[in-house]
This record gives sequence, structure tokens and C-alpha cells, in this order.
Amino acid sequence: MKRNTKHNIGLCHSICLTFVFLGIAFFTAYNVRADTDSKYLDAVRTYADNVIKQGKDVYGQKHTPMFVDGLNIHTHEPPRWKRSGKVWILSNLASHQNLFRTLVALTNITGDPKYRREAEQAIEFAFENLTSPNGLLYWGGHMAYDAQADALCMEQYQHELKCHYPYYELMWQVNPKATKKFLDSFWAAHILNWSNLEMNRHGSTKKSLDDPWQNEYEGGPVFFWGTGLSFINTGSDLFYAGAMHSKLSGQEQPLIWAKRLAYRYVETRNPKTGIGGYQFSQSKTAYCNGPAIRGDRAKYQYGDDFKGHFVVEGTLFPCYGSTPVVKPRICQFLLSETLGPDGKEFKQWALEELTAWGKVAYRKKDNSFIPMLTDGTSMEGYFCKKDGYFGPKGRVMKAGRAGPIDFWTYTLAYRLTGDKFMWEMARNIAMGNSYGDIGKTANDESRLNTKINSSSPELLLAFLELYKKTKKIPYLKMAESIGDNIVANQFHKGFFVKSGQHLFCKFDTVAPLVLLHLDAALQGKSKTLPRVWPGRSFFHCPHDGVGRTYDNSVIYNRRIGSKPAADFNTKDEDARSLLIAADRGDLQKVLSLISEGVNVNTATKYGVTSLHKAGEQGQKDLAKLLIANGADVNARDKDGITPLHYAAGQGHRTVAELLIAKGANVTAKNTDYLTPLHFAALGGSKDMARMLLAKGADVNAKDKLRITPLHYAAKAAHKDVAEFLISNGADVNTRNSDGSTPLYFAALRGHKDMAELLIAKGADVNTKSDAGWTPLQRAASAGHKDVTELLIEKGANVNIQNNRGQSALSMAKEKGHKEIIELLRKHGAKE
Repeated sequence: MKRNTKHNIGLCHSICLTFVFLGIAFFTAYNVRADTDSKYLDAVRTYADNVIKQGKDVYGQKHTPMFVDGLNIHTHEPPRWKRSGKVWILSNLASHQNLFRTLVALTNITGDPKYRREAEQAIEFAFENLTSPNGLLYWGGHMAYDAQADALCMEQYQHELKCHYPYYELMWQVNPKATKKFLDSFWAAHILNWSNLEMNRHGSTKKSLDDPWQNEYEGGPVFFWGTGLSFINTGSDLFYAGAMHSKLSGQEQPLIWAKRLAYRYVETRNPKTGIGGYQFSQSKTAYCNGPAIRGDRAKYQYGDDFKGHFVVEGTLFPCYGSTPVVKPRICQFLLSETLGPDGKEFKQWALEELTAWGKVAYRKKDNSFIPMLTDGTSMEGYFCKKDGYFGPKGRVMKAGRAGPIDFWTYTLAYRLTGDKFMWEMARNIAMGNSYGDIGKTANDESRLNTKINSSSPELLLAFLELYKKTKKIPYLKMAESIGDNIVANQFHKGFFVKSGQHLFCKFDTVAPLVLLHLDAALQGKSKTLPRVWPGRSFFHCPHDGVGRTYDNSVIYNRRIGSKPAADFNTKDEDARSLLIAADRGDLQKVLSLISEGVNVNTATKYGVTSLHKAGEQGQKDLAKLLIANGADVNARDKDGITPLHYAAGQGHRTVAELLIAKGANVTAKNTDYLTPLHFAALGGSKDMARMLLAKGADVNAKDKLRITPLHYAAKAAHKDVAEFLISNGADVNTRNSDGSTPLYFAALRGHKDMAELLIAKGADVNTKSDAGWTPLQRAASAGHKDVTELLIEKGANVNIQNNRGQSALSMAKEKGHKEIIELLRKHGAKE
């Protein structure tokens, strides 16, 4: 071994397990506000209760303890991912880590065990059902669980974590053996060559893996050629995993290897500037511009224009985006705090890197980081001469402004190191963003912008860092102002979203956990809360109509009034133009193209025609124009959905009436046998349901799973639609393929008003599903006290058992629903 002794970094290993299992961060009692005002706690608790009530997996046959990844805050429906005609409801455990930390924090604060228990049960299920043969979890960037099909959904069997930083402390408490196996497998699957730590962002879930920690390390030069891509986003998840492994298991070797890996990035630093690389190797298999040209992508795209300089991906600053990637540095600082003396190297390496960025690449006058090679050669204003991985020909390199997460990074660095330059950088970034002046030194008086309108959780954390270090109240007041903005601007209908205009809440949002940290500081009480890690989850996979994309873009960026991902993929350019014009509602362009001979029934590769678009958007004049020129009113896309289905689902009654008048089949079924009336019930349109029934729709139509429109109305809590359907002959006790009635759906989702209506209309409160479940058992198990109380009041048998011998009481006890347990016992439930 050439370098085994030089980099065999020893451990003091003074591991304290007292609080490790909760991933604790401490707040000392400052007695800032001793009153009982807890608006932030109230908001987060409301959010968590809503997520537990509305966000669990109730979509397939299994109804697992997992959460879905998010919800439409208006309909409480999960987002759907469409690929190759299939529709997935994503339940990605890697996208629930901030949620789990929030739930544990709530239990720590309130003493209510239900929040932590929900997180634990999801993890238990994942370890038992979503673990690959070699010990990896089916989660992360490219794999998830489909809650609808009770099956895996993925782009490929490739494990990937990039700045996710999972909640290993809780996972360890739930199942230490499985967590240890995962951490071992994570390293074994991603490290390709242990002698020099060649790694790849992707890891196989199928190959058998050996004990990773007994290999020998030699080191050697960086920027060597290999087959992997040694991105620091995955690299930081690996050294985080290794460090946490040692912290939890007491085993020394994982931390030794974690430090070796982190040091590989240190070794990429340019000796002149001190700036390190995003990668420490070169990949000979990476696509430079399609599969025909492979190798280092930066060398291919930029090398000819920077002759005399060493140009590879690992010498670009920033390598991706317009500002440096700070999350791995935040991770290093937090690891140093977590590990104590055993983590001092992580802190030192992060401090050195941030110093180099600030001294060489940061420009104070416009608060920006200058794009450059790590040797200091500026690339600002560079005009790309060829297409490639880093952008198209013609792209101009621009400096990127430092923002809230950069401010958090430098304030965290100052709190943990006391380094004066870290303070200077934090001050510059604060003034560059109009946050105010924090003062030349920590001892100086600050002049802060108290009317700040930011709702950034990272900015709030930055001011908490300053408060924790200096104990100065103005920093805490700034954090409080930002917290108020978060509640005002991002807390809507009981969920946290990017703004009031955004449709979907992603449960992995960090805002709730940040607010709990703020509340702890304001209350002046000693709190033990899970740390806030800089993780940001994602799912990256092809999506019909979009191509390869991210959930954060195609789902969680959607705003009210925006359209779902559209697909105009057709080889005929004129046909494509027609579809685009129809999607935009451009009647003149549509007419012009039709008059030029473009086929009015041209469709995307998924079968969507212009008339489908008109139905979806409620464009009656467009629909008239298309039909007058021969559009097929019963055209079906690849899922068998007709324009009438689209119009019915969106509540566009006048368009639906037009389609029916022109021959649209009112009882048409898609490939899952859903009719337009099913779509209307799902969409909550009573007027649409009335019109469809008047035109001959079957009120008791059943889809493939024998689910009726009334089932869907009950599930979505559309009470007026349900009442109308029942008054027009809907069978209130109809059973789907697993024997569930509409009342069962209402009880499961906690819709008391719906349950009252169904019971009043004759629903049987003691009906059993094929598995023997009653509505009472579902309500009790899901923690819906008000529905449980209603069902008992209406005659539900509290002692009925399902096919597994479980009663409502045993289920409530298993889930820890104390109030429901007391309620059931009060009404005669037997132990």
C-alpha cells in the first residue's frame, strides 16, 4: 500500500450514544419568549396532521404505511407520473426524510407519539418490502414504490442518492441490522475501485456485494481515468453515510473510509487558488454529445478554447449551475458538529474550500461568483463554440448571484469556526441581497432590513446561526420575520407549498422543520430536535409528453391554471404545429394549418389530438372549429380517454354538451373502464354529472376494479356530487373488486360529512370488505376519531374482527391512537 498510513486517519472515537438516535440539535434556554404563543408549532402540527390524514398510501390493494410524495392541496389527490402509458403514484422513501425529521420533532415537542410512530411504520415497511437482495433500498433518484399498483416503478434498477442525507438515526432505531446492511451496501455498490476510491453516482441493486470495509487503500493521483462519475453530490452522501455508520455502530472503519473519500476532493484543489473540483476522476464512458463521442465532457466542449490549461469536469467552477454547490460543505460542517472531535477534518476541509471561493471567485460589487477554471482563469462572457453536455452552442457563461443558501453556508461556517473571513463573506452576501448589514465584526451593531419579504427557509436558518453564535436578539427577530413570511406565503389549506399559486405540496419540504427550530429558539426552552440537513430529494425519469425530467419541475412547480406536461412529440412538423396551436387556443393558426391540409386528427405518440386539448381546456370555439373540419369526437388516446372524458374531468359542461351533440359516446370507457361520469365525479362537478346523466350515462357504471362514480365522489369528499348521484339511483352499498363500499372510502379518508350523508342514505355501517374490514376498522386504524365516533353512534359493531382476527381496538392500539382507544373501550370494545 502506497498511502495507507498517510491517509489512515485515526479516530478518537469518543462516541456518545445518549442522543444520537434522534440526530439531535440543541437549543439552550434563552428565555426569549416564555408565553404560550406557538403559531409556528400550530402550523406545523396542522400540516403533519393533514399529511397523516390525507397523504398515506390508500391507493392500491395493500394500503401500506407508506406516504405518497405529495398532494394537490385543493383536491388532496396525489400527483401522477405518466410513463409509456402507465400512471404511477410515487411513494419514494428518499423523498420523505425531511417529513420524518419533522414528525420526530413534533413528538419530541408535544409528547404525542403518533407522529414518530407514523415515520417508524413507513420505514419498517420499506425495510421489509422495498429492500433489494443486496441490501439497498428501492428509493432515490430513479426508483420508487408505485402506491397505485403496489409495485416498483423506475427508470432502471440503479440506486442513486445525491445530497439526500437520509435520517439514518431513526432508521437505526427502527431496524439497526437492516440500516447497517444498507450503509454497507451503499458503499459497496457505488465504489468501483477501493484502491483509489473510484466511484459512480449509480449503484447496482442486483450485484452481490462483499464486506466493504476490509479493502486496502492506496490513493494515488486524482483526475485518473475510470468508468464512473465521481460527483460530490453523491460523494457527500457516501461520506455522510460512512460517518453516520461509525457514529451509530461504533465501528471505526466506515469513518476512516468516509474521510478518505472526502479527502479525494481536497486533493483536486488547484495549488494556486485552493479551489477544489466537483469530481476527482475522469470518465472514459460519459457521453460528450451523444453516444458517438465519449470521454471527459468539459475537455470535449471547452478544451480547444483554453489551450495551455487543464480543462476537465473536475476543474470547472462552478461545474453545474451558476453558483458553487454548497450542500456538501454544509454536510461537512454538520458532520463535524455531529461527530465532535472525530469530525474535525470535515470542518477544516469545508472551511478551506469556502475560503478559496470567497478570496478567488467571489465578486463583492455584484454579490456574484465568477465562472472560471479552478486555476483562476475566468470563463465569464465565454461564448460556447459547440453543443455539449454543459449546454448548447451559443450559451454565454455568466456570473451567478449568491443567495440565501450561500448565506446560510457562511453563517454556519462562522458559528462553528469563528473564522473572521467567514463573517466577512456572510456580511457581503447579506448586503448584496438587501438583508441589511450584520456589522464589520460580530461585536459591531447590526443594521438589518426588518421589512424583509423573503420566505426562504435557508435564510431563516442563517439568522438562527447568527443568533446562536452571538446571542443577539435582532438576528432572532429577523428569523421570526422570515418565519412569519413562510406561514403567510407558503402555508395554504393546511399544507406547505412554494406559494399560494402552487398546486402541489411536496412532503419533503424543509420549511416545517425549520419553523420548529425557530419556535424552539423563540420559546426559550431547551429542545432536542433533529438537525436540518441540506437535503433536497428528487425523482428523475422519463415522463410522457416531457421526456426525461424531474418531479420538482414537472409536478411541484405547477401553478394554478397551468397545464400538465404536454406532449407534442410527432415527426410531422406541421402536425406538431397544429397540436401546439391547439394547446395555446390559437384559432387563427389552427384554421390556417387545417386549410393548408394538415390532418385535423393528427395525434401525439400517446394518441392525444387537438380535440382532446380543446376538451381539457374548455375551448368551445376551438372544439367547434376542429369538429367542423372533421375531428373525431370519439378519438381515444393510448389510455382510451376521449375528448369527452377530458371535458368531463375538468368540468367544462358547454364543451361536453357540444361533443355529445356531435356524436360523442357518453358511456365511452377508457382502458381502465372509467366513463366520463367517473371523471366528473373525480373532478367534483355536479353540473357535469347532471348533464351526463340526462344524456344517458350509467350512474352505477363500474371501472376495472368495479369502482363506481359514487366511490370516487366519496373518496374525494365531493358531497354535493355524491348526494346528486344517490338521488339519481346510485347504489349506496355497491362494492368494488375488494368488497369496499363508498362508506369504506369515506371512513378511510376521514370524510365525516360524506360518511354522514352515505349513512343517512342507507349505507350499511357494518358491511365487510373481502378481507373482513369494516368502515369502523378503517377509520380507527387511520386515526379519524370524528368518523369513528360517528360510526359507533350509527350502530357500528365495535367488536367485529377482520379475516386476520383484528378488531378496531387492536388496530387503534397498534397505531397508538389513544383517544380512539378510549372511545372504543367506552363503547364496549373487548381487549
